[in-house]
Amino acid sequence: MTFKVFVGYGDVQAKQIAEGFGHYLQRFGLIAFVASTDPTWMLPGHTISRIYQELADSDVLVATCTQITPSASRLGKEIKFARSHKMPILPFLERGITDPFGLSNSIWKMEFELNRPWIQHRTFATYILTLMERSLEARVKS
Repeated sequence: MTFKVFVGYGDVQAKQIAEGFGHYLQRFGLIAFVASTDPTWMLPGHTISRIYQELADSDVLVATCTQITPSASRLGKEIKFARSHKMPILPFLERGITDPFGLSNSIWKMEFELNRPWIQHRTFATYILTLMERSLEARVKS
């Protein structure tokens, strides 16, 4: 049984933060996907349909937003997709922003400082591991 984390983003600043968090998760053996031009995740020629297949195969969406993330970004479509598939969405938000997708009202969210987002990686990854453990236990019971 696997547990996969899709790390989405909605702007250039958020992309760098999403990639950093995706690499952090992978260093600890977790399966993560970031729809970026980094060849770790996307090879030349991969399409939007591949991105949505990766999202459909994921167990959780990490939504990375900064103050410049527009509500009309691709991340908004990924959030809609995740909601329609009842996938947990974990907001990873720049501290103090007005969240363009209404994720600030989530049960749990993580905020980061734009110039030092890695400070929160460990805490956020620990929370994801807790979700993973609960998910795997539920799968075993059913």
